Amino acid sequence: GELKPKNSTAIKTLGNKIFIQKIKMKKDKNHSFLSDEQIQNLADFINKGK
Repeated sequence: GELKPKNSTAIKTLGNKIFIQKIKMKKDKNHSFLSDEQIQNLADFINKGK
């Protein structure tokens, strides 16, 4: 399935570095388990839609 968050335009305007920082700062259980490489890949994937 394709990810289509309601605020996808807001996500796409974030640069990768800001996106990665936001995920690293998050203490929620949904993201804290991701490795740095996985976070980078996620940021790259989301930013492909720009």
